[in-house]
Amino acid sequence: MNAPHIMVIYDGIENSVFEGQVVQPLIAHRAQHPNQPILLISFERHPKTAFAVTTARLQIYTITLIILKKHPLITRLPLWLARKQLQGTLGSFSNYHLITRGPLAGYICLRAYNSTECTKLTIQARGLLADEYAHSTKHITGLASWYHAYKVWLFIDIEKFVYAAATHDALEIQAVSAALKDHLILTYGTPAARITIANHDIPVIIGPAEKQQWRAAIRNTLAIADTTHVYCYNGSAKAWQCPQETVA
Repeated sequence: MNAPHIMVIYDGIENSVFEGQVVQPLIAHRAQHPNQPILLISFERHPKTAFAVTTARLQIYTITLIILKKHPLITRLPLWLARKQLQGTLGSFSNYHLITRGPLAGYICLRAYNSTECTKLTIQARGLLADEYAHSTKHITGLASWYHAYKVWLFIDIEKFVYAAATHDALEIQAVSAALKDHLILTYGTPAARITIANHDIPVIIGPAEKQQWRAAIRNTLAIADTTHVYCYNGSAKAWQCPQETVA
């Protein structure tokens, strides 16, 4: 059997980036490797009809979806339970490439994978978990603030474990930008040789003529005068993305 390509996510199939940053890369991988087994393993809290829809869609591209139980992340225990589940699932495969998103999924995979059976482990660094959580909970006061302070400490500890890992020659940290790469090296001492840049995530440069054509078409569609300034915010309204500060 061909070596399987296995992707593990912890933020769920209903995450806003699931389609663009999980499904589409898997479909693109299928186009390049038509005979390779491809599996997507997702940790989920509550099974919903969306899973059936996603499963049916992925089956079109012969991509197998495996759902594992996700428990509320109050302490480190849920990550241990996730690790045990993933170990049992990965035990059925050999000579596999394991790819995962973010420090939580990366932590689980580093604890669960078999270094003798995993030919390559890629952890995609796409954000700053501890910093994002700290920013989104900084307004909370009272006893609850102690719990959130603990979560920040936990996330920092997890990020240190994941991004400073250098125990497996096949390990690769894939940063979304050069700035994030520099941050990981400076903050967590990540070996520079282990970090690559996710060039496939960087948009193709659009030429000036095409920009002007799109600009004119959109302004015409929305009836916006050519002299009116327009600001576009590419992101969600999550607290850690600082939408208010961006607008200001």
